[in-house]
Amino acid sequence: MRAHSKTAAQPLNNRLGESSTRLKRLRSVAGLLLGGVLMGLAPVNAWPLAWIALIPLWGLLHRPQSSARSAILPGRGSAIAGAAIWGIAYHGTALSWIVWWLKPLLWMGLPWIGGVAIAFFAWAFITLWGAAIGATWMALMLAVNRWQPVTGWRQVLLGTALWCAVEWVWS
Repeated sequence: MRAHSKTAAQPLNNRLGESSTRLKRLRSVAGLLLGGVLMGLAPVNAWPLAWIALIPLWGLLHRPQSSARSAILPGRGSAIAGAAIWGIAYHGTALSWIVWWLKPLLWMGLPWIGGVAIAFFAWAFITLWGAAIGATWMALMLAVNRWQPVTGWRQVLLGTALWCAVEWVWS
């Protein structure tokens, strides 16, 4: 009788563990999305938000490797995927004006739906291009930290220099 109660409790514990893991992943993704949106709003005379917006991105960098890998997506590149999620939210928010600026292409003789399609394609392409910048930065930071661990103000200096270098190369 006792063996039966143990086996009945194990699936319940597995389900609770799975829902806890899903909740952690959801919170992590939500934090990255919120950070990216806050960074996207920073240029609109809200520059102090930029300091808060960077917390989830740097948090990915400071997690232990096993935790950083499983925090968002299972697999090797989840810290990089997290940086891409942050970059999508950041660039998608910061560049949302493109949709409204390019949408009325009627003056070029395009139908309304064609203008909307072109505007959304341009916005999505540029947003994903910007997300690749964040993912590249994270990959470089992880590689440098694996090769020569850097902490404190040196890591902030290195991170800033790498971000500028990645932006320069991608531009």
